[in-house]
Amino acid sequence: LFNPAWKRGTQQLAGYAYLHRDRDVATASTATIGVRWNGSRPLSSGNLAWTLEAARQRDHADNPLRFSHAYWLVEPAITWRGITARAGWEHLGGNGAHALQTPLATLHAFNGWADKFLVTPASGLEDRYLGLGGNVGRERAGSRANWQLAWHDYRADRGGLRYGSEWNASVSIPLAKGFGAMIKVADYRAAGFGRDTRKVWLQLDYKGRR
Repeated sequence: LFNPAWKRGTQQLAGYAYLHRDRDVATASTATIGVRWNGSRPLSSGNLAWTLEAARQRDHADNPLRFSHAYWLVEPAITWRGITARAGWEHLGGNGAHALQTPLATLHAFNGWADKFLVTPASGLEDRYLGLGGNVGRERAGSRANWQLAWHDYRADRGGLRYGSEWNASVSIPLAKGFGAMIKVADYRAAGFGRDTRKVWLQLDYKGRR
């Protein structure tokens, strides 16, 4: 794994190369090379932020398959009066027989909380999304309640099939010093992939001092 980064002020440019050799499943061996740029800039009454990323994934090591898939992410965001709005377009390429995979990723954090796309479909994935989030209420136990809302539209990279759409929502509430609670909801509505799925999480957190 290689991930050098250069940072200046509020901007960071990083390049990476992930050479993944899977000794158990040869077809899972991949080489992914890319670049990521993120940063932010203050506005008169808020803040503008962005993330731009592009990569290419190819077969690697003893993989008997031959493929080359593109990846890109475009995500601008703006914060105004404590509320952050973002729009995103994430592309994971596929050729109908094989698609870009992310075996080292924290998968639940991406492409919807219903976890329908932990494995990228063979025709690839186009995830276009909108999100809102911020803090609400008075400070309690050193922090304020946080809320998040997002909507995803999922389509295939190859063939144009519409997979479905999904709503995500969460609220995190501080209870006492070190303790917090969260409720999280995911609602996936299938169109051409999988089945309708709804999930609800109730979570209690504790963070101790080090």
